[in-house]
Amino acid sequence: MLPFALLRCYSNPWRRLLMIPIALLLSLYAALIAVLAMAFGIVVFVLQVAGFVVAAIVGSALFVVFGVTFMLAFPLLSGTCLCVECLLKLHDKSKKSQP
Repeated sequence: MLPFALLRCYSNPWRRLLMIPIALLLSLYAALIAVLAMAFGIVVFVLQVAGFVVAAIVGSALFVVFGVTFMLAFPLLSGTCLCVECLLKLHDKSKKSQP
């Protein structure tokens, strides 16, 4: 999984320990997106087979709205990883600069 590949970038074990919950959250979020996409796809297919064209169009619109929402939120979670790493680097620099 891609989020766990992030863990290999950190040599400090404490940083790895801090990144594990974030990597798990990203993995669970990706799984949630996949499950919701399958569920919406099945619902839209059943509605189309049953002949409910209007309901199928509404279902497709909901799928697009939720899909766009999830696709926008995923980079925000990935950005959280970068923010945590930046904060850790700043903390390390401040500790090194102190006598």
